[in-house]
Amino acid sequence: MDWELPLLTGQDGNKSLSISDYRGRIVYVDFWASWCRPCLISMPFLDALQKEFGDRGFQVVAVNVDHDKGDAIAFLGRHPVDYPVVHAPDGQLMNHLQVVGLPTVFLLEASGEVTLVHVGFKRSDKAFIRAVVDRALAKNQNQSRE
Repeated sequence: MDWELPLLTGQDGNKSLSISDYRGRIVYVDFWASWCRPCLISMPFLDALQKEFGDRGFQVVAVNVDHDKGDAIAFLGRHPVDYPVVHAPDGQLMNHLQVVGLPTVFLLEASGEVTLVHVGFKRSDKAFIRAVVDRALAKNQNQSRE
């Protein structure tokens, strides 16, 4: 998986983000939209996960798919997050990755390889996702020691 997209907000003074910038980290790529009800539950959880695991080499990157950028910006104004959010309104990346529901998550290993695809989000998913991320981080730390 390799792509570069414009940042939805001016995070870090950059105008775009390339997923390859995060090679060497465990990356949680979250596709979402402002009208997505489960995203209201998942995004605060992802923000907490970023804070919990960020110093261990974990990074959440959100991909907003709203056609109207203003809808996404308004959503983030009401529900702010501390991880980068990019905008992909044309559907190309969604089609390429065969995203069929929102939210959809791709967990990337340090090499950039996709190791998990998860569609949807409910409160009961939190323990599963936290465990998968923790295992991926432990595996990455063990491999970097070798």
